[in-house]
Amino acid sequence: MIAFKALIAILFTLLFIQSVTPLATRASQTVADAVNVIRSQQGLPLVNDNPTLDTFCYNYLYDLAKGTKTDLVQGNELISELAAVGYYASWAGMAGSKGYTPEELVYSLYQNPDTYPALVSNALTDVGAVDYIASDGTEYIVSVFAMAAGPSNTKRAVNLADAFGVDSKFAAKSGEDPSITNWNVGSL
Repeated sequence: MIAFKALIAILFTLLFIQSVTPLATRASQTVADAVNVIRSQQGLPLVNDNPTLDTFCYNYLYDLAKGTKTDLVQGNELISELAAVGYYASWAGMAGSKGYTPEELVYSLYQNPDTYPALVSNALTDVGAVDYIASDGTEYIVSVFAMAAGPSNTKRAVNLADAFGVDSKFAAKSGEDPSITNWNVGSL
């Protein structure tokens, strides 16, 4: 019994240490790594690393977070979605003010959605996915990427869901056709 209590005490101590470890020491990873943190927890297939994409997103998200860019990349839908994460977080005042790097920002958003209540709530409301997220957390990652789509273009959310190998039926709540899944994610 004493040994059991000691084990529990050790576990709680380890959890506490992890909880107070600075974000910067836990999240120095690529965009793909940040995505895979959540996918691995949900038992979903992992995405492949893409150094070129990571470098581009890092630089672009950094500019967005520091307020030196306000537009989204046109042409590459995935980069637009990643850039939107940085844009919305910057808009919410949670990026440059805390000195997060883009990867840390993405990681923190996935790991701690309650850190950005207005950001996450508004984004999920825009794609009409709040109820579905509440009942099935495996769809959360797609909804974060879909935040850039907005209510006027939920088909992008459907396509992103398909691209990341996640069931896209959540987008049906917005009245879109979940069978539209022909979006090309390239090498990712």
